[in-house]
Amino acid sequence: MLIQFFRNHKAIHIFILILISLVLSVGGFFHSSTVSTFYLEPALGNLLFKGQSFTLSVETNVVLTALITAGQGLFLNRLVTSMNLFSRPNFLTALLYIVISSSLLPFLFLSPALICNFITIWMLGRLISMYQLAQVKQLMFDLGILTAIGSLIYFPFLSMILLLWIALFIFRPFDWREWVTPLIGCLSIYFLIFVAYVWYDRTDDFFLIFSQISKPKINDFSIDIQDYWVLFPILLGIVLFIVTLKEQFFKSVVQIRKSFLLLFYMLLLFLISSIFTSRLNISHVILCTPVIAIYLSYYFTHAKNPWVYETLLSIMIAAGLFFTIS
Repeated sequence: MLIQFFRNHKAIHIFILILISLVLSVGGFFHSSTVSTFYLEPALGNLLFKGQSFTLSVETNVVLTALITAGQGLFLNRLVTSMNLFSRPNFLTALLYIVISSSLLPFLFLSPALICNFITIWMLGRLISMYQLAQVKQLMFDLGILTAIGSLIYFPFLSMILLLWIALFIFRPFDWREWVTPLIGCLSIYFLIFVAYVWYDRTDDFFLIFSQISKPKINDFSIDIQDYWVLFPILLGIVLFIVTLKEQFFKSVVQIRKSFLLLFYMLLLFLISSIFTSRLNISHVILCTPVIAIYLSYYFTHAKNPWVYETLLSIMIAAGLFFTIS
């Protein structure tokens, strides 16, 4: 019944979504020993806090993460509605984002990747709206700066610079100045960071920031066998999305098709970007949740058999709750 309920677009849905996010995060209270330490990336952490970590209480960590997740889901839903990616406005994107972002236990705790999703959603909206602009050099410069800022929070976010060039290839005719400006924006932030390291006479530490690209180290990227049961309904939903998209694809306007192509490359880049960090863990996958949430909400918006889509969502919620609590 949730799909039918959230297919409407009413203000009361906002409060219900926040409540759902808090309910789905309850599993975090049963696993206080699994709370990982929160680190800033070396670029900022070593400069400002000398590599120190931050630890929050379990209650604060879980509740704060749930509220951030709900906020990001509503932010993403607003983007999808304003870009008119679907046939009609609804709150399905926010619902699916919250459900997916609460499906695995590490997702219930604060992480740099989760914080970066705010920047991901913001940049996605700016990229999709690119086709409406006559000049995008200023936009590309701003997005290059945002990419650098995101990488200071979570270094694999640096892969988004490639997405900016892919977006230019998809939406714009070639102009070398538009391709150079995002790189200039990104490098300007790192130049300022370099100046700060030079000021403190720690130049060698600055170049250590990029050593993790050539020497990636995977630690704690394991998924319990039970977690595969959580991922199965999500993967099934993606399969149903592909089938639905195939039926609707050529009925959509060209810009909608290009937007879904951009989403695919974003998902691919976030999966590949795991080589850009020496602190890789399963929380990295949460970068993919905005794209997956849009994919699934597209299917749930166009699905016609209530027994199928309501059952699928119920299984996703039940599996996430059961395996995060157990």
